[in-house]
Amino acid sequence: MNDAARAEETKDLETSARGETAATGDAGVYRDGLDHLADELVYVRALLRRHLSDLQLLRPRPDGMLSGLSVGADEIERFLEGASAPADHDEEAFLEALRTRIDDRVKRARAQGVRLQLVELIESFGLSEVEARVVLVLLAPEVEQAFERAYAFAWNDFTRKTPDIGFVLGMIFGAFRERCEAALLFSPTEPLRFNGLVEVEGGARGFVSRTIRLAPRVVSFLLGDPTPDEGVQPFMRSVQPKATRDDIVLQRDDLDAAWRGLEVAVDGAARVCLRGPPLAGKKLLAEAFLATRGTPLLVVDLEALAGDPTRLEEGLRATRREAFLSRGAVYFDCSAYGGPDEIARPLQLAVERIFRDFPGPIIIGGTFMTPLFGGVRTGVSEVLLPLPDVKERETLWERALARGARLAPGTRLDELARQYPLTGGAIFGAARGALVRARRRSPDKPVVRRVDLIDAARQQLTGKLATLATRIATSLSWDDLVLPPESMMRLRELVAFARHRKKVFEEWGFGALLPYGRGLSSLFHGPPGTGKTMVAGIIAGELGMDLFRVDLSQIVSKYVGETEKNLSRIFDEAGQSHSVLLFDEADSLFAKRTEVKSATDRYANLEVNYLLQRMEEFDGVTILTTNFESGIDDAFKRRLRFRIEFPFPGAGERGELWRRMVPALAHAEKGIRWDELGFDFDISGGHIKNAVLRAAFIAAERGDQIKHEDLRTAAAQECREIGRLVRSSADGDSE
Repeated sequence: MNDAARAEETKDLETSARGETAATGDAGVYRDGLDHLADELVYVRALLRRHLSDLQLLRPRPDGMLSGLSVGADEIERFLEGASAPADHDEEAFLEALRTRIDDRVKRARAQGVRLQLVELIESFGLSEVEARVVLVLLAPEVEQAFERAYAFAWNDFTRKTPDIGFVLGMIFGAFRERCEAALLFSPTEPLRFNGLVEVEGGARGFVSRTIRLAPRVVSFLLGDPTPDEGVQPFMRSVQPKATRDDIVLQRDDLDAAWRGLEVAVDGAARVCLRGPPLAGKKLLAEAFLATRGTPLLVVDLEALAGDPTRLEEGLRATRREAFLSRGAVYFDCSAYGGPDEIARPLQLAVERIFRDFPGPIIIGGTFMTPLFGGVRTGVSEVLLPLPDVKERETLWERALARGARLAPGTRLDELARQYPLTGGAIFGAARGALVRARRRSPDKPVVRRVDLIDAARQQLTGKLATLATRIATSLSWDDLVLPPESMMRLRELVAFARHRKKVFEEWGFGALLPYGRGLSSLFHGPPGTGKTMVAGIIAGELGMDLFRVDLSQIVSKYVGETEKNLSRIFDEAGQSHSVLLFDEADSLFAKRTEVKSATDRYANLEVNYLLQRMEEFDGVTILTTNFESGIDDAFKRRLRFRIEFPFPGAGERGELWRRMVPALAHAEKGIRWDELGFDFDISGGHIKNAVLRAAFIAAERGDQIKHEDLRTAAAQECREIGRLVRSSADGDSE
């Protein structure tokens, strides 16, 4: 064939190709992604015609019957009509001309800003031309039923609904060698399967006989559906960032530094760790930054994902696929983990393996420097978000309450900001909680009271700690205490230290002398029932803090390292929640270290050493109580800022305790001899409380006042139960 004839044939083929593609819309520009897909399906029909011709399935069989069970060759011919080269023209040249025509329209459509999902898929995953054709061949029966029937006709089995690898390769290639080389594209490590674009059947069947289909999420994406796969929704949410830099309340220098850190990391396709307290605005910062670039954000809750280990790998691959499809950044939320050791090693390995070569931005948010991707050792950048200062917290409170109810008179947000060191997210959460309370009282004109805001703020501070320790509430005050003057003076000194240490250490410069160990640790020691736990509650209330008692039975573990891990979580949460920690019966945990004679002794000493370290580092309020001070390790005693004795009350103090234990609202007879009760019954305040309560029920059952004899009877019973002697006020004898 001479050049003129070849040029004429090419012209005829291009004219025929134009006739096919023109049927889908403007021959110059695609209107949208579906317009483009319609054209691509014409190309798939041409591939199918060529494949059927190679298999000679379009010719009647010698016996006059047609191949197939329920579809005749005439039906297939009608379906493929127009998807072939003109008579006496080369089929391959026609396919090439059709491909060229589609590609040319794609270029013009993209130049005009038309979004074409198939092109985005190919570019995002870096698919080769052959891989793109595999996607097209698998897409056709998913979106057009006629292709399903035509494919079934090709493999002469109408019980099958899904293509196999051999059929897909046959559609694209004619030569055996080409099909064998292309079969490697379906390896688990290649893009089609590694990225979750196709699903290949397992089992013992031959490789090319294994069925293959396009992942449902890929089909929905190509049809224009932006909704993430249902499989990732329990642990992942897609965010179209709308936040702005003005939404972030931070000091200008801190915000500028964080913004620059994100720019450097994201522009360099590096991983970046946003580190800061829970609800400090890490996701908000990421959203505001990505909004300037129009990049979606996929937020992955690692704790929720790790909750089902059997689906961990599948979930991460689906997340990776969603990130490619949306061309978004991935945000791994580690806020549920109190430290790097809490992230399970299998989870770390799975994240690093599946996202190792992910080209988009990866942002990790947590309270610690991430162990993911090797942390700083392998180039993970760190961006620190500090706790908002008092002025910033006041601004956040104003914003959070700006569109809600009005404040009750006397409610000062500056005082709230000083008293409760909340992060931005916690402040908005507390404001919502306070508004809910106000609307319950008065739906039409809600008024937020100071107590609403205080309760909501304290709940935000102590929410997670409540799962690790027991909250202890008390309505008692200093007036309810009966202690020696020296002990009361020491307790007042303790409260003053807690209330003013920020001023002394930071404003007055004493912090330079104490670079560590600024925490307030104290030991309350004395016999049982002398009020140690009660005083801890009064101190917490005086400071506007919550008291949490640590349940040692839930902390101490026989497994090596578990006790330290549990204690670490307790101290971390207490430090963030602005709470007072109470270790009741502390001698069982803070016991003296022993000489190492066995592995058990060594590990027991390690626990004590770890506690010493955490007590030094803890910048909070810790109260230890014990009945046996001598059992506490000497190193602990040196590190305790206050050691306050709660002595057994004398007779006069016991009489005063009896009097104070009877509430003003109780019906008690006049003339009760409190001093006599204190002299006759040698019991501590805790047992006096039990006796008063016992006497109250005796009187209530009788329907009368609480009488002196009721109190004596109850006290005698209490003494018998604890094995104490009872003195007679009349003659001094013992009962």
